[in-house]
Amino acid sequence: MADLLRGGSLIDEVAIPSAIPILPLANAVLFPGGVLPLACRGPGSIELAKDAVRDDLLIGIVAHRRADDVQVGLADLFPMGTIARITKLFRMPDDSYSVVIQGLARCRLGELVDSPRYLRARITATPDEGEPPSAEMTHHLREATLELIAQVPEIPVEASELVASIVHPGHLADLIAANLNVAIPEKFAVLNELSLQPRTLRVQALVDDALAKPIVRAAIGSVEDRPRCLRHRRLTHSVCSRCGKFTCASCVPGPNKESLCHACLELQRKPSDLKTAGFFARVWKAMRNQS
Repeated sequence: MADLLRGGSLIDEVAIPSAIPILPLANAVLFPGGVLPLACRGPGSIELAKDAVRDDLLIGIVAHRRADDVQVGLADLFPMGTIARITKLFRMPDDSYSVVIQGLARCRLGELVDSPRYLRARITATPDEGEPPSAEMTHHLREATLELIAQVPEIPVEASELVASIVHPGHLADLIAANLNVAIPEKFAVLNELSLQPRTLRVQALVDDALAKPIVRAAIGSVEDRPRCLRHRRLTHSVCSRCGKFTCASCVPGPNKESLCHACLELQRKPSDLKTAGFFARVWKAMRNQS
């Protein structure tokens, strides 16, 4: 973590072997500096995880294009992946395994190496390239991301602190891209971008798109105008299912696990008394479904 904050390298390139085991992922992209929990259920994935932990092996995490994990080949893999290390291995009650993986560096895939139990491939480590983005570009990306985080009350305050503390622009862009709710090809495009300035601009565009969504755009204005939970004063986009007032993750759930504001919880109002506010709640839910 210290290297991530200061901007130092996360791994010594001399220590990277020319060929490493490859763990394909169907629905995720791992970035350098990122941490990802994974479930290993297939025999090949389990053998790979056990070998990597036992022998302290570096592995490659690569997204693939198939709808399943059956017989993934080189043609199914995205050409850029992430060198990683398994930091935790857990055996589950159903005899499957879960792992925690830390991303260390980008790598480009080469040819497959003969391996009977799981994929192995030759790789080339790919460091960042080009001039770093200007201070203004980095500041704009950081501030836009902090604004986006402020619209989601469920995100802990530590997320804002981490975004504010990372110095290296490449690590900052990677961290933000890893946590954005965007499609796998869009995340891969960020992973595939080695030049720091284009990477920063690409992630900035993704953040701007997220801020422009109806549910987020409705919550943006001055700080005073943004919707807040009336009880906890937290920025929010959730509403009470009974009266339509804004609520947050700290509000007590109702009998059907719906979110209730403090007033409805205490007064136990009848639905018949809330026709006007209920209309607002239905409109807000429709906005959420369109986002």
